[in-house]
This record gives sequence, structure tokens and C-alpha cells, in this order.
Amino acid sequence: PPSQPPQPQRRLFLDDSEDEEEDTPEPQPQPPTEPGTTAVHGSPGVTSAASDASPPPAKRARVEAAGQHSLTAEFASEPLDEAAASSATSTLVVAADDLDEGAFLRRFLAFRQYVEMLLQYLPSKTARNKPWRLTVRRNQLCQDVVGHFSPAIKAADTKLKLFQRTEVTFVDVHGSKEEGEDLGGLTVELYSCFFREVLLPDFGLFEGAGDDTSTSIGLLPSPTADLQSMNNIGRIMCRCVLDDQPLGRGLGRFVFEFLADAHEWRVFKDVHSALAVLSDFDPELSQRWAQLLVQPPAGL
Repeated sequence: PPSQPPQPQRRLFLDDSEDEEEDTPEPQPQPPTEPGTTAVHGSPGVTSAASDASPPPAKRARVEAAGQHSLTAEFASEPLDEAAASSATSTLVVAADDLDEGAFLRRFLAFRQYVEMLLQYLPSKTARNKPWRLTVRRNQLCQDVVGHFSPAIKAADTKLKLFQRTEVTFVDVHGSKEEGEDLGGLTVELYSCFFREVLLPDFGLFEGAGDDTSTSIGLLPSPTADLQSMNNIGRIMCRCVLDDQPLGRGLGRFVFEFLADAHEWRVFKDVHSALAVLSDFDPELSQRWAQLLVQPPAGL
């Protein structure tokens, strides 16, 4: 056969210095573009004319209007964000107001549910079955009740008193026991009478502003009060919480804030909160100090 010119050998691998295989097909030549046209990337031979193939005037107007709207929205982004933040803030305020409405009742019900759970599991068999009998003299009611809540010799007995069912028997001024079976009503009467009488000045445990305690809406513990008696009153208050018994009126709100360890951040958080609590104990002093905030004297 006639001799044929030698064919170039096909290389299967690339050298390190080369980026592509030698047999890679060469790019097809693109047709020359006319002036005023722009080649579309990745579409050989397809051009987009800026002059000859321009969009119709109506479409061009819509495109320009869309671009102008985009620029306007971009420059107006900050006012929109502020409006959104303001709307979110107002929503949060409304939500906070809704949460505050009835918040105490929800917290109280949750606390009572927790207490009922404790009363279901903590009391021993003895505390469930054996009542705690309290004999109280009418003319020495405060002394007898405080004495009953004194700590027992055994710590277990003191804890037992918190969960035992009470059976109260009143003794009249003649030393005779009053008739009646305590099915809950005599215990309620005991707590009611106690917290009414223990706040009297004669007992010496609580005081108001000045000598006349009637000027104070809420009394505070006296600095000269007996420490053991105050501890016993704390146990009585704890028992009232477990029995769901109200303490009645007379104690200042600062007493409860202090017992809940919330006085630092709820009472002393600002001047107005502190003056509101002070108004329970000394309304006149609280009013004078509040007046100083409104009209401070010269040089103050």
C-alpha cells in the first residue's frame, strides 16, 4: 500500500507543565461581532445587540422604573428597619402588659400546686395519722401559740409539727374548755386571732412609726423584740403557708419582701420603690421625702 504520512501519537497523560490535554478540541472561531453588540458568555455565535436588538420603549420604561424602585428601597432600608423595631417594641410592650395581667394569680396557683405536691410526699405516716393538739387560753392566746411553735428537743419533732393536722381547743377566761370539734374552723380562728393580737404594742414584737401604731399601715419587727419569739412567729407563718391560711392585715410589705429575699432588687432598686414601701410604715415621712424629689430645696 502507498505510504501514509506518520500520524502524531496521542498522549494520554499531561506533563506537569501543561494545563490541558493536547487532544482537547480547539475552540471554534467566533463570528466577528458588529460594533455596538456584546457577545453572550457561553453561547458561541449568539450576540446581544445594544442598539439593533434593544427592547421596545415600553419594556425599557418598565425596566428603568424597576431599577429606580430598587434604589429607593435600598436607601430607605434604615427607616424601614426603625419602623420594624418600633413595631416589635410596641408588640413586646403589649405582650408584657398581657403577661402582667393576672400574673400573681398564676404564680400563686403554681405555688399552691407545688405545696400540695410537698404535702403529698413529705409528711411521714405519723404526721398523716396523728393530729397535733393545741390547747390555747383565750386571755393568753399569743403566748400560748408562740410557745406551741417553739422548737422541740428533737429536730424531727419540730419538722413533724409543720405537717401534722391541728386540733385546737380554746380555754375560756374561767379555765374551762370550750365545746367544739376542730374540723378546720377552730384552726382558722386561731390564726386570725393570733395575727390580730400579736401586732398590738402590748406584746412588744412589732412597732409602727411613733408611739401610736395606728398611724402605720404596715408594722415592722421591733429592734428590741425577743429573737426566739420572732423565730417562732416565722414557723407560724410557714405553717399558715402550708395550710393556705391568710395572715391578715397589719404587717408591712417589707417583711414579706425580706423573707422572700427580694428586698434588694424590688424595694431598693430605685427611690420611688423604696418610698412606696416606706409609706406603709411611715406615710408622713415618705410624703416629705417624696416632696424633696419634686421640689428640692436650694443647695441640696
